[in-house]
Amino acid sequence: MAEREIRIQRSNSPDEAIKHIRINASGRPGLHRVRRITAEEPPPRTGQADVAPPEPPLDDHTPAARARRARRRLKRLFESAKRGAKGRARLRRVDQHEILRSAYRAVRAWREDGIVDEVERELRLEARVVISPQSRVFLVVLRSALPGLDAKRASKLAAALEFADHHSVSSKRLVGFLAVHGGIEGAAHERAKLRASDD
Repeated sequence: MAEREIRIQRSNSPDEAIKHIRINASGRPGLHRVRRITAEEPPPRTGQADVAPPEPPLDDHTPAARARRARRRLKRLFESAKRGAKGRARLRRVDQHEILRSAYRAVRAWREDGIVDEVERELRLEARVVISPQSRVFLVVLRSALPGLDAKRASKLAAALEFADHHSVSSKRLVGFLAVHGGIEGAAHERAKLRASDD
C-alpha cells in the first residue's frame, strides 16, 4: 500500500498550523504538525557568514575607502605570508618586510594628504580587536588589518615602523634602514630607547 498524505487546513489565519496526516503501508496514520511560513515572514537563517562589503572603487579617495583598501591589501599579504611560512612559528623575513612596507607606505601617504587622523578613526571603528586609545597609527593599522597577528609581535613591528618614520625614511629604503639598525627587533629596541628618553 503506497503512502498517502492528507493536508488539513484548520483556518485561514496565517499564524495557524497545518496538520499533515501520513498513512503508511501498515495502515497507521501519523499526525505531524508543521508551521506555515507566509510570504511576510523572513526566510530562515542559513548560518552563513556575513558577506564582506565590496571593494571600494579606485576613484573613491574618502578616508573610509582608503582605510578599507589598506586593510584588505595587508590582509592579502598576511594570508600569503602564512602560506609561505609552511607551519613555522614566524613569518619569513621577506614577507614581514613586504607587510611593513605596505603599512608604512599607506600611513605616509595619508599623512601627506592630510587625512591620517580620519583614516585612523575609520580603522579603529572597523577593528575586530580592542585597540588602546594610546596606540599610534602604525599599530592601529596592523591590529585593525591583521587581528590574527600576535599582539606583541604587532607592537614590535609597529615600533620598528615608528623608528623609521622618526628618521623620515622613504618606503623604498625601509628594508635597508631596518637592516642597518639590527632588523625589526633592533629598530623596535631603538624606538623604545627614544620613548624612554622622551619621558
